[in-house]
Amino acid sequence: MLTRDEYKRMLDLSKRESMRDYVLLVLAGNIGLRGSEIIRLRWEDDRKERFVVPHLKVGKKKGIRKGRVPRGEWPDHTREAIIHPSVRNVLDQWKKECPSKKLLFPSNRDDQHIDRSTFARTFTRYRDKLGLNPKYSPHALRHSFLSWAWDETEDLKFVKELAGHASVATTDRYVHVSKEKLMEAVLKIGTVGL
Repeated sequence: MLTRDEYKRMLDLSKRESMRDYVLLVLAGNIGLRGSEIIRLRWEDDRKERFVVPHLKVGKKKGIRKGRVPRGEWPDHTREAIIHPSVRNVLDQWKKECPSKKLLFPSNRDDQHIDRSTFARTFTRYRDKLGLNPKYSPHALRHSFLSWAWDETEDLKFVKELAGHASVATTDRYVHVSKEKLMEAVLKIGTVGL
């Protein structure tokens, strides 16, 4: 899991180098979507304060997961990702600069989004330039966001909704107690007999 400072440094560097990379990393660490969901986002999914996202992991309906079912035929398999006003500002700027009117992250091929390996290479390039832990993967941004949400709210059901999980048991893996929270708790408890 990245620290907030590491993530901020990654955003600062990407903002100087590439608007597309910056937007990709902003979304990855600020809205709780999986990398595979982010790279497939379309401008039509954007509802200003949230994205309505086709849920790609729907059990045995492998046609949906593999992209064989047309986008319009995914009626009950969507979820919402809330967009913070600061992220909204970044998206509005990207919409003006984006080379595609359909896809948020178009590839060089006509009407196709970037693939997961492009996202992974983008993340890895910035991670390595900053000398961050080589064990960090692109999924670490989602993990970090959900862990930060837990730190702020301590509400497992809230984090479950942000993550788009069907079960709280799945969300539990994102729940970590930070050292700061532990110290805060110890200070609140106080001492006995001293």
